[in-house]
Amino acid sequence: MLTLLPVNWRKTVVSTLISNAAAKTSSSLANNLSLEVRTHSFQLKDSDWAQFAQEWINSYKKFTTGFKPGESEWRDVDAHHYFSLVELLEKWHLEGL
Repeated sequence: MLTLLPVNWRKTVVSTLISNAAAKTSSSLANNLSLEVRTHSFQLKDSDWAQFAQEWINSYKKFTTGFKPGESEWRDVDAHHYFSLVELLEKWHLEGL
């Protein structure tokens, strides 16, 4: 018998956001980031990253419910996730992170 386990996407996404931001701001890649972005990233708490993740998933809901064939620009889900992430990074003043 197959047992299905619940998927905790939030914990996975939040922990990945936190670890990737820390890795990018503490590595040689940090030289490509503005001081403002690095400083702001260090100031974010886990709860802030959780809010960021929630906004990201909310953008997917809006994407899927707002699509109107013949009117909306077609994007596959990967393109949506990429572009919505770039928009959120700009909104949160984390451009390039």
